[in-house]
Amino acid sequence: MEHLEQLKRIKELEGAIKRMLEYRGEGVVLPEKVFDEASAILYKSEITTEAPKKVVDLTQCQYDKPWQGTCKADAENGYCAKHKEEKCRCGKQATHGCSHAGQFVCGAPLCDECKCKH
Repeated sequence: MEHLEQLKRIKELEGAIKRMLEYRGEGVVLPEKVFDEASAILYKSEITTEAPKKVVDLTQCQYDKPWQGTCKADAENGYCAKHKEEKCRCGKQATHGCSHAGQFVCGAPLCDECKCKH
């Protein structure tokens, strides 16, 4: 629903910009009213470019295996028995394996904040 509201705000903004351009065609130098209208629409809507957040199924493992994708094994609270034990070097829950590939794939368990040093 939030996405539809953003599209509606974008259409309103497009209309305001179109009116602003029409006023300029009539020789109006500072279309303040239309500019204020466009600004109000833009700032009121708080339009974001972020994709909608995906729904996470915590009954399937969310560990991202390098070069293979998500584990998807049966899980409790988002991680299967094998990956629940995987910890990052900082001690946090590992969410994915390092995907650096040289001769072999690194695969070191990492949390979302840490990176491997390759």
